[in-house]
Parts: sequence; C-alpha cells; structure tokens
Amino acid sequence: MHLFRKFLGAPLAASMAMMAVAAWATPAMAQNYNYGGPGVANVSVANGGVVIVRGDSGAQVAATINAPLVPGDYIATSSGSDAEVQFDGASMLRLANNTQVRIVNLSPGSREVQLAAGTVDLAQLQGGSSAQIDTPQLTVRPNQNGDYRVTVLGNGETLVTVRSGAATVSSANGSQTLTPGSTLVANGSYISMQNAVGFDSFDQFNNSRDQGVASAYNSNPYLSPQLAGYSNLSNYGQWQNVPGYGYAWSPNNQSQNNFAPYSNGQYVWEPGYGYTWVDNAPYGYTTSHYGTWFNNQNYGGWNWQPPAYQNQNTSASLASAFLPAVVQFFLNGGNGSSVGGLGNILGGLTGLLGNSSNANIGWIPLAPGETYQPWYGQNYTYPTTVLTNVPNYTNLYSTYSNARYYGGVTMIPVSAWRTGNFQRRVVVRPQALRRIVLIRGAVPVVPTTSNLHYTVRTVSRPVMLSRTFASRRLAARAPVVSRTSFATQQARIRSIASVRPKVVALPARPVRIAHPVYHYTAHAPVHVMVIKPVARSVTHRTAPVAKPVAHKAAPAMKPAVVHHAAPVAKPVTHPAPVAKPVTHQAAPVVKPAVIHHAAPVAKPVVHPAPVAKPVVHPAPVAKPVVHPAPVARPVTHPAAPVAKPAAKPAAHPEGKPAGHPHPKPTPRAG
Repeated sequence: MHLFRKFLGAPLAASMAMMAVAAWATPAMAQNYNYGGPGVANVSVANGGVVIVRGDSGAQVAATINAPLVPGDYIATSSGSDAEVQFDGASMLRLANNTQVRIVNLSPGSREVQLAAGTVDLAQLQGGSSAQIDTPQLTVRPNQNGDYRVTVLGNGETLVTVRSGAATVSSANGSQTLTPGSTLVANGSYISMQNAVGFDSFDQFNNSRDQGVASAYNSNPYLSPQLAGYSNLSNYGQWQNVPGYGYAWSPNNQSQNNFAPYSNGQYVWEPGYGYTWVDNAPYGYTTSHYGTWFNNQNYGGWNWQPPAYQNQNTSASLASAFLPAVVQFFLNGGNGSSVGGLGNILGGLTGLLGNSSNANIGWIPLAPGETYQPWYGQNYTYPTTVLTNVPNYTNLYSTYSNARYYGGVTMIPVSAWRTGNFQRRVVVRPQALRRIVLIRGAVPVVPTTSNLHYTVRTVSRPVMLSRTFASRRLAARAPVVSRTSFATQQARIRSIASVRPKVVALPARPVRIAHPVYHYTAHAPVHVMVIKPVARSVTHRTAPVAKPVAHKAAPAMKPAVVHHAAPVAKPVTHPAPVAKPVTHQAAPVVKPAVIHHAAPVAKPVVHPAPVAKPVVHPAPVAKPVVHPAPVARPVTHPAAPVAKPAAKPAAHPEGKPAGHPHPKPTPRAG
C-alpha cells in the first residue's frame, strides 16, 4: 500500500481499497460472465491436411482439435483429409476432402457459412438453431433435424441432397422445400432435379460421427446437448456426485498423467477474446471454456463442474457462457523479489514484457464461485490493466483455492509466451509466490505472429483460396474483418502496456464466497437417423447422362450384325494398314457374296451410320473380324437371311458394286 499511496495519494488509495474489498465480496460466478464476444465455433475433427486461414491476418496455420474459429476465418481440407466444425453440441459442419469454407456469422440465431469449393454435410442432431450454407448459386437452411449435403463443383454448379430431414433452398428464382430422395442441381438461373447422389465414404464418415456424438451425449446425461465438445468426456473420465459441489466430471488416471487443468496446451490470440486457451486433450474444449475446476482428493483429484444448469437451456445461453479461459493471470519478477523489485512493472510494462529475462507470467484455474476478471471487452476493445499486489502466498491460497494443489499454478517466462513456447514451465514454489501481482484487465503482453498458431505443426502446402469467395453473391455476404485486424489489436495492447499501471492491494482477509452446487436437468436421449445407401443414381450433371444411355443401346445392335458390317468397312477405308489383311481374304469372301449380297448391303450401311462412332472406341474388334474370315462360307447356304450382313465386305474391296447394287434393291424393297 505504501507504493500505491505514493502514486495515487492516501484518499484515493483508501477508496480503491474499499472498492477492491467490495469486488471480492461480490458473488459474481465465472460461468455467469458474458461480455458479448463475436461467437465461436471449434474444430472437433482434423484428419490429414486441414488448414485454417485466419481472417484477422491472413496467416495460414495448421488446424488441430479444439482450435477456435471466429467470423472471418477460413477452413480448408486437402486431398485425402476431412474435418468437422462444431457450432454447438448438436449442430456441426463436416468437410470432405478438397473443400473450402468461410465462417460468416456465429450468432446462435443466425449462423452462416460460405462454401466455395468441395462438399460439406450440415448435421443437425437435436433441437436448436443450425447454420445456413451459402454457395454462389443458392442458400440452404435446414427446417428440422437431419443431414444436408451440399457440393460446389469446379464450374460453380451447386448440388443439394437431403439425406434426412427437410431444408429450404433459396435462390434468385425463389425458394422450395427439399426432402430426401432427390438432388437439386443449380447452374446459373437453371435449376433441375435428379436422382439423389450415391452413398460414398463421406456419407460413411457422417454416419459414424452422428452415431458417436449421440452415443457420447447419452453417456453424459448431466449436460445439455447444446454444450459444444462434450462428445469426448465419456471416453476419458467419469461422473460422480461430489458432496458440496454436485455432479462433476473427473479425468481418468490423473496421477499417471500428471494431470492439471490448463497445463497441456497453449494460449492463442483470438480477435474479440484476446488470449484464448487451446487445450491438447480431446475433451479440452468443453472443460477449458465452460465451467470451473476444483480439487478433491477423495474423488480422484481434479474435478470439472459444468456451468450453471440455467445457462445450458439454449444454444444462445451457452454461447454467452463461453469464456476464452476460466483462469486468473498474474505476473512475477522471478527470484521471489518484492513488488518494488519487479522493476518496470510499476514504471511501464513494455520494458519488462519485451526484453526482461526475469519476467514470468502465470495463471490459476478458477474454482466454483471465484470471481472472473476479463481481459477483453465488447467490440474488440480491451480494458486498462490494473495490478493487484498480493503480499504473500497465504493470501493467494485463501483467495484462489486451486493455487494450493499440485498443478494449480502454472508459470512460464514472458519471452517464451511471446514465441509461442508454452512448454518452458517455471517450477513454482511458495517462495516464488510471496511477491506477485494479479492482472486485472488486459493481459499486457503484446501478441506476436507466434501467438496465432494453434499447434507447433506448420503448414506444408499453403492453401490457394478459391476465387469463388470473391463472387458477387459470397462477397456481398462476407464478414467485415478489417476493423479487427491483427495489427490494430497489437497496437491497442501495446498502448495499454506502455501506460503506468494502477496498483491496488489484495485484502488481507478476502471475503469467502460460497461455491455453487451443480444441479443438472435431465434431458431425453438423443436419437439420430442413420444415413442409408441409396440406389445407384444418374450422374450429377445432365450432359454425361446421355452417354451411358448410348452405350447401352449399342450392344443391342450386335445381334443385327450391324457391328460386323461397320467394323470391316472402317478398317478398309480409313486405316490403310488394315486394308492389307483384307486383300488376302478378298478372294474367298468376294466370290460367294458379290452377286447375291450386293443388293442388301445398301440398307445396313444407311441405318447404322451413327453406330460407327461407338465402334471407333473398340478398334480391336477389327482383328476378330479378320481371323474368322471362313465364316463367310455358311453365308452361302442361307442366301436369303445372310444377304444383309455380307453386303458391306463385297462392296468396298471391289469398288464396282457401289454403282450397280443400288438400283436393284429398290424393286425388291417395293
């Protein structure tokens, strides 16, 4: 308090001290805090080459599970990869390989994504608000639970297939309701219907994810189906009713894994939320951004208490309950030095946080009922930094109960934070906690480009974003991200860190707040409809459909001997090499057939003219015709029936019958 009075004066110091005591006494629970962020989705599956192109900076970073996505971000899959993005626990978007999507809006009532290339599946498994998909041609919005498959081809053509449920498809020509059993095809202003696209490996992936999510929810009856990321809890821990806390979830094998909350991951800079924790554990998204942690050795050690059940009623309430991390940050000068020994902390944070090798930054997970101090604000603003002097670690333990347990305090050098290296942990002893300052307001560490990465992995092949994102329809609906550019946010934090911070004292005896008990509301089991294979359908585009029909007709002509006539004619006329074998066989073929079969030859040549095109492909058929030349002998006996097929071979080799035969068939036909 001496330093505080020196800077601000005794009257103001007393006033601020009273305010500090009042703040600690206020029963503001962490899970009730909402500061109006832009809305967040998360990556729940990232198989293979999945890349996130950040909307605030254009940086391309490797995607990983639990990575947050905000409006303006792109996510792209490469060949042989797939991904899933969760909007909440019951609504998600799956991406097939070679697919590119842009996030437009994540407000619970108006979620919106843009598909520029590839195939996606929008799954709505439980009641709540889903997302609409915009393409260059149209918009798809589900009307009920189900699976909705949308494809944008390279030429901009859009295909929409409802696997289950019903959706409204809107375009410049109006809107219509689409149900299972068919595929809508939009190409410019032309819209048509065709058979549903065939069942493939992407549908199998969607089936398995639907079943897995539904099974996981039914194994976690204490949570709302709207809570994002719950699907892995049942596989990695157990639920138990802890006295004084209610139902809580505890990870398995904590002692073997040296588990502690907020210890296996990294802080990533996110526009609108500032530093946001990205946990490496499969279940880490839910337990890092919702609810709080407490330690009870009689119940396995660390336990996670879900957010208050009244915040799990709707997708909107859970969206407001999202927090970038439920922790308390602090600064430490190293070596257990006094507050005065922290040097530049009191004179300006830029020196300490930019160059000092002694500066450390740490965090403590909040327990149920402890006050949450946000480091971000509304409209992408950040509050002024205020430091709270903690005279000794006893005060810290009594204020933050988790600080006294193993792993309850994590600390790394500020220099490591700035380079994105969150493995350089500082061993925390009570002596190092004697003189720390708690951070109120913005975390005064200016983010670097290293703080934009969700994992240490790098992008091996940069993504070329589709030019379709610049099309008139998608560009008109694109999110405005320039106001939240990374450079602008860096400047804001730099200006805050350069100002002499205010310092207040932590009350010696903080008022204890009774922690809440979690009372869950039972939810009905979730059932999903399995996507079943459909009958083989016509190809996606109309043009190719004609080709299969033509090929089927061609085989029917074989019994009519049309194929034998056409193949022999073409090898003799066009391919000169084939003419040689025909000359050798000319004598046996011509003698029996020239006179009798000359007349019928004219008719087959006229009708099968179109058949010549399909015969071009099976050129090898000409060889069998050359070898079985002796077949001509049986033709002599059935003079009348064989007359038509043998006409062609006789007409061309000689060249003469071309003039005489034509007058003769006319009277016979008459």
